[in-house]
Amino acid sequence: MGTRVTRLIMKQPNYGFLGVRLKTTSSQYVASRARDPTFEKLMDKYKNLVKVVAVQDLILASPSDPAFSVDFLSRLSQKLHLNRGAVAFLRKYPHIFHIYHDPTKGQTRCTLTDTAFRISEEAEAINASLALVVDRLVQLLSMSTSKMLPLRGIFQVFRELGLPDDFQQSVISKNSHLFQLCDAHEPNTHNLKLVGEISDKFVAAVENWRVEEYCKEGCSVDRAELQFSLSMGILQG
Repeated sequence: MGTRVTRLIMKQPNYGFLGVRLKTTSSQYVASRARDPTFEKLMDKYKNLVKVVAVQDLILASPSDPAFSVDFLSRLSQKLHLNRGAVAFLRKYPHIFHIYHDPTKGQTRCTLTDTAFRISEEAEAINASLALVVDRLVQLLSMSTSKMLPLRGIFQVFRELGLPDDFQQSVISKNSHLFQLCDAHEPNTHNLKLVGEISDKFVAAVENWRVEEYCKEGCSVDRAELQFSLSMGILQG
């Protein structure tokens, strides 16, 4: 083969270079690319998380009987990408799934552990209170004159505010008409800005106190004093 190529070049001296295209298979391309070990480890964990969530959703799909037979999951193992089988997958996560034998049905069934049930109930409670959490975050941002707060500061108190762990996606991104992430002066930092209109239902507590005091029967306090005064309780001594 090499002799034939040499003779061809000698017969055609005008072609100083003869290009030969080499074929690269997909497996060779994947093996030759640079791989990030940290990213590969993260993706392996994420794939397992997707499988666990899929099986958990199957169990919670029936509130009256949150369980199913292992044979049923074995038939779905190929669709759910359970490569080593349903039983091996369930035994891999004993803190999430509980395998037991039901003598009445004569089946080996699977359900969630008590800890997994509590976590799912907490997630449902958080999702049900997202509207209240949005109002709370709007109130917090409206207290700032610039209607803006550092995102890292909100991260420090997000549990006290009742925000979920993924509040950047579930609260901020889904309410883009209210919130916006802006670049801060420092590198790699962001500010959370209130861009929507503030609702009229956000009234300061002192305003409600003024109304209550003014509406009391036999109120002897001057109206101007109530309008510009604050309800303060100062400790004696």
